[in-house]
Amino acid sequence: MEFPHIAIGVALFSSGYFVIAVELFPTAVRCSRHGLSFNLSVALFGGSTPLIAAALVDRLNTPIAPGVLFDGAHLTLGLLGVAITSETKASIFVLR
Repeated sequence: MEFPHIAIGVALFSSGYFVIAVELFPTAVRCSRHGLSFNLSVALFGGSTPLIAAALVDRLNTPIAPGVLFDGAHLTLGLLGVAITSETKASIFVLR
């Protein structure tokens, strides 16, 4: 029954992540820098997540431990990202 916990956390984090992540880079190099940073982070952290989840289940003796931890991490990082990212809507396009 741990799937709903993880799915809710991923949905909360992912809904605004790509918009924020892309807007962090200048328009001229936005695609390449976002692609590089995204793929490096997936390569580094994607392999360690199952190891951490298995260790949490083993240590805390509950199958929902990873879901609760990752929900908290997603919520914290998502709110932090929204709080520190400035609005770029007016500076991206110049209509002529």
